Amino acid sequence: MLPLIAPAIYLGATATIMPGPLQTYVISSALDHGWRKSLILGFTPLLADIPIMIIVLFIAQQFPPELLRALNIVGGAFILFLAYSGYKNYRQGATIGGSVDHAEADQTSAAQLLWRGILLNALSPVPLIFWSTLHAPNILRTNSDSPLTSVLYIVAFYGTFFLGITIIILIFDRVRQLSPRITRTLILITIVVLALFGLSLIYQGLTTQSFTAA
Repeated sequence: MLPLIAPAIYLGATATIMPGPLQTYVISSALDHGWRKSLILGFTPLLADIPIMIIVLFIAQQFPPELLRALNIVGGAFILFLAYSGYKNYRQGATIGGSVDHAEADQTSAAQLLWRGILLNALSPVPLIFWSTLHAPNILRTNSDSPLTSVLYIVAFYGTFFLGITIIILIFDRVRQLSPRITRTLILITIVVLALFGLSLIYQGLTTQSFTAA
């Protein structure tokens, strides 16, 4: 059973450390809102992937390149919106740190952070590509061994992903204790990186003719 579950753990770890919009958003959220509110973002991949999981495993159709291109463009636009929202807060002089005043002034709820994360992940073509080219074949292979193994595969992947996201959040929550000047610089960096990811997705959606698995 372990040889069948090991790929799920490996892919979960890879998905966690692979630089992308979700990881950047998680870091930005941890810096801006702390670990208590941001920890819920660990559930983002699972909640966002449920429809994709169902479509890939039960409808079993190839996704047309046009759909992936459209997701690139829409997802890139949403990421630019998140970057713009973060930049507006930055321009208003929001400071980061463990002060009570900042915690009281933070009106963003954990649910709002979660929904933004779900939208960000759902509008990305990466889950579609992951599920159609990597997860689906692995799950079909494990299912031939035992349906329980398929369930354990999914649990192993998302459990590893959740653990990785949680570690990222806790690390950057500690970074919040640095001086406001340093943390504001880090927030500005995450805003710029988010904007670059958004522009990159839009560019890919406008110029890429087809998608192939990495």
